[in-house]
Amino acid sequence: MPQYDLRNTDELGIIKLKLWNNKNESGFGSDLTVFGKLVEVYQNIFVTKVKPYKEKEGEFYTTDQSYIVLEPDYLIDAKELSECRQFSNKTATKYEDNPLLYILKRFTKGEITDRIMVGNIVGKMLDDVVIEEKYDHKDSFETVMRENSFGMLCMANENGTYDRTNIEKVYIESKDHENQLKEILKTFKVSKFNYRAYVYLK
Repeated sequence: MPQYDLRNTDELGIIKLKLWNNKNESGFGSDLTVFGKLVEVYQNIFVTKVKPYKEKEGEFYTTDQSYIVLEPDYLIDAKELSECRQFSNKTATKYEDNPLLYILKRFTKGEITDRIMVGNIVGKMLDDVVIEEKYDHKDSFETVMRENSFGMLCMANENGTYDRTNIEKVYIESKDHENQLKEILKTFKVSKFNYRAYVYLK
């Protein structure tokens, strides 16, 4: 049963957290002990529905309702993650994971269109409107430009010469979505995480 000292929790300071194998006889539930093979010192985690030990102050344990999220602020696109799996005769499952495929995909993506770029920018705008106190459309646009610089360059050189017209159209069209996003988000409440911490010691 792995045990961790956690620091920088939102409200509780340094605590101890014990992870249990909560799978029942039918195989339902989760075995959180395997988390010990994944987590490293100082990584950020988010844990739900933990319970305190009555006789031990500052010590908690996971339940069959608990979930653990490693680095909750780091978002990974599910499609890009799945594309890192490839066929292999070297493993029993016939597949293996290769994170270098993600980098390769960045250079071998298909056609980049203005529709795709507008969608990427609007997605970034949504993230920034929710998270950033001082949201600015220009910052969101420039971030996506930097992350997709090759695609933007292809759009600007469609006819063999550099022309910013397409990029300017993408900027204007993505800006048109700004007010709509803000209005939609007014109907939602953002809740706080209560059990967020950094792994301190193993």
